Amino acid sequence: MAKVLMIHPDRCTGCRNCELACSFEHEAQFRPRASRVHVYTWDRESVSVPMMCQQC
Repeated sequence: MAKVLMIHPDRCTGCRNCELACSFEHEAQFRPRASRVHVYTWDRESVSVPMMCQQC
């Protein structure tokens, strides 16, 4: 059965735990730079948006 990663941008708090979980799942290391999910934050609007690669 295929796995699906569901992202709800409206629920994103900018904690970046998704980056840690993704990097550990794919690289066996807690290294956010190796993550396939990246959280972009715009401080002026206080908005965080998770973006993921199209391979997942």
